[in-house]
Amino acid sequence: MSFPLPDSRFLQSTRGSRTLASGVAALLIASALNAETLTVCTSGPCSFTDIQSAIDSASDDDVIQIAAGTYTPSATLVTRGKKITLVGSVDSNGNPKTVIDGSNLIRVVECWSSEGPDTRFENLVITNGFGSDGYGGGMSNFKSSPTIVNCHFIGNHSGENVGGIGGGLLNFRRSTPIIERCSFIGNTAEFAGGGVANDEDSPAIYRDCTFTENSAGRGGGIFNFRDSSAELNGCTITNNSALDGIGGGIYSNSSSVTLNETTVCGNAPDQIQGSWEDLGGNTVSADCPVQCAADFNDDGRVDGADFGFLLASWGICSGCQTDLNGDGVVSGADLGELLAMWGPCS
Repeated sequence: MSFPLPDSRFLQSTRGSRTLASGVAALLIASALNAETLTVCTSGPCSFTDIQSAIDSASDDDVIQIAAGTYTPSATLVTRGKKITLVGSVDSNGNPKTVIDGSNLIRVVECWSSEGPDTRFENLVITNGFGSDGYGGGMSNFKSSPTIVNCHFIGNHSGENVGGIGGGLLNFRRSTPIIERCSFIGNTAEFAGGGVANDEDSPAIYRDCTFTENSAGRGGGIFNFRDSSAELNGCTITNNSALDGIGGGIYSNSSSVTLNETTVCGNAPDQIQGSWEDLGGNTVSADCPVQCAADFNDDGRVDGADFGFLLASWGICSGCQTDLNGDGVVSGADLGELLAMWGPCS
């Protein structure tokens, strides 16, 4: 049996597709080969001592490796639409040791130049940010959707006198970032969204994130507004407060929120205000489940093994499991709580 040969048009089309695919592959390989790693440290043999200078020098696909230490930029860090990765250092438990401190004077980070998921922030502590214009205290995304992984937002504030949304993080006007393994602790906003605010078609996705001790007029932990239906997967929202009495944990207006394997408890005066979708495995309760918080290795008792875990993470350790009182430091106060739980978990 014989088969007709493809005509010349098919052959030309196939060759053209192969040529195009080969060209794209070559460009991707060339891009990867040309990528550089720029180093930043407070002192020593690094490429830069200033984070913004490293960003300005970086090209697409470059990685900016920031050493452990505290950095106090004089102006808000801006990534200028570049597809770059800013990655900090971690300790032996994976906790970020690179701190970017806004000194309660400036917003710490902005993505306002159409950044996408290839703009990445990893292993950073973003703290003491202040957004006087009310558009985010620690970090602000405007028409931008970066990827944020293993970052801690601690003690940031948005707004002055009146107004202000997104104390820790604001996603605004078609911003759809993916946020993974991040903690939002002790952030505040004058109006709404002490921990985070998602506003104006900004349905952000949160995975394995923690929101605790944040406060705002409404939506102490999370505020969703104007078609910004956030997704929360494996998250914990506890001990947040709404000073105006609306949505201590989560407040959604003209939006909704989807919960999956998520705990919302112990918030004041309520847990969730507005519509939400239950995908299963959630706990929504005024009282949080009783847990043996100091049983770090989950063996059913608090003993010397857990004491060893706590000592190994002694010092600044924001968001880590051994920080039992949630103040961002593992210290004698946490040791006291561990000793109070000593013995079998009940």
